[in-house]
Amino acid sequence: MPSQIESISPLGVGLGIGVAIVAVALVGLDYYQPAPAALIATVLLAFAVALHGVKPFGESIAYHLLQAAAFAVWGTIVIITDDLTFIPAVFVVIGLIGVLNYGWQAVQRGIWTPTT
Repeated sequence: MPSQIESISPLGVGLGIGVAIVAVALVGLDYYQPAPAALIATVLLAFAVALHGVKPFGESIAYHLLQAAAFAVWGTIVIITDDLTFIPAVFVVIGLIGVLNYGWQAVQRGIWTPTT
């Protein structure tokens, strides 16, 4: 298996870091008071988004599968710990659709195959 880290795109990684900074700011300003599990899920989601900047992994089916799963997990945890609202429900539905789509592509083409 070839290396999955050949270069790092500052813009791609910066997007994930930006998501994390916004989440920390919202919690720090007492605008959002998530349960500890939801806060951990938010950090993991930001990490998954930041991995897009790691090339060629960020262009692979594996990355898209990971990102879809992270969105589904985040939505599920927020629904369980807080309340069923529109955004977490959409994240669960879209995330599960992504897991099915990219899971199928991984079976058909291989998990490390770049998406086109």
